[in-house]
Amino acid sequence: MKGFFKPRNAAKYKGNVNNIVYRSSLEFRYMCWLDDNKNILKWSSEEIYVPYRDKATGRSRLYYPDFWYITKAGQYLIEIKPARQCRPPVKRNTKTYVNEMRTFLTNASKWDAAKKFAANRGMDFVILTENDLNNLNK
Repeated sequence: MKGFFKPRNAAKYKGNVNNIVYRSSLEFRYMCWLDDNKNILKWSSEEIYVPYRDKATGRSRLYYPDFWYITKAGQYLIEIKPARQCRPPVKRNTKTYVNEMRTFLTNASKWDAAKKFAANRGMDFVILTENDLNNLNK
């Protein structure tokens, strides 16, 4: 599921409200929650970038966390991922395993850099899965 999100509360969005892209149903659900939640003062999607070194390739890259938002309690950087991508893959001698491990190492590199980036700016970095989204309150 991919598409453009049209917020009902456009004044809360920090960025171009005509170019809010979701790349999964999980991201779409979270956008709806951010848009409708009265405790969210401002939010954005992929508007902040974090430099990092990819452990899988050794290359320097830029990572765009899925979301940033602010409440009276603080600021947060959020990554939305399926739970299966948040843990190392089960070892097996297949090409799929090699690709899954490369993806996991790249994600771990991004998340390590994002944790430091957020901490240096007084924010929290949080990875949410489908399990977390099932427990969202408004």
